[in-house]
Amino acid sequence: MNESMHDDGKKISAMQKQIDALGHELKAIRQSELNYRILVEQGPEGIVVVRDNPLRVVYVNPAMSQLTGRTSEELLSSTQEERINWVYEQDRDACIQHFQDCMRGLTRPHFFEFRFIRPDGAIVWLTVSSRSVKYEGKP
Repeated sequence: MNESMHDDGKKISAMQKQIDALGHELKAIRQSELNYRILVEQGPEGIVVVRDNPLRVVYVNPAMSQLTGRTSEELLSSTQEERINWVYEQDRDACIQHFQDCMRGLTRPHFFEFRFIRPDGAIVWLTVSSRSVKYEGKP
């Protein structure tokens, strides 16, 4: 019986080492996620994630709000028609085609420029680097 308790103690010790190792891995993953979130949320480049057809905005970072002059809530709740109207009229067809091709996976990552109309009427050039990616497990 004494030998059995000794074996149980070894098993418990080994399990504790595994638990400790997993705890350290989890802590490293959480730190990595925090570092990435800081880059995305505090970086100077606008990031927007769109999904589905019609295109629906599912994520914007603060820089995108600053660039467009629209709040994140406004960008997230906007309809596709509203977003199309925010694009300068002469650029709309090319912009629509670009994003449709991207959603179908037909474009490689490249830069695309178009004029965007801010709420105050100012026109700003936006340079977009877009590509089809999986976000929350969906394209």
